[in-house]
Amino acid sequence: MWDHVRNLQKTMKALGYFQEKETAIFWPKTKESVINYQLKNWIIKSKNDSDAWIIWEKTQKSLQNDLVKYLISNKDKVS
Repeated sequence: MWDHVRNLQKTMKALGYFQEKETAIFWPKTKESVINYQLKNWIIKSKNDSDAWIIWEKTQKSLQNDLVKYLISNKDKVS
């Protein structure tokens, strides 16, 4: 039912922002990982920005690009 959250957690884990077990629940650790990603990629300026932790188009496109790069560079490790 919450596959989109589980997929987000897997993506954040692959990119090094989420170290927890995927739960498919958007809990504080998931939110924190998204905020950290957004901060590092200059999508938001602070964790208090109105767009913090919300996955609008800019965050989604950045995640997609980074995931593609990850998959290409780890193609021998990813099954």
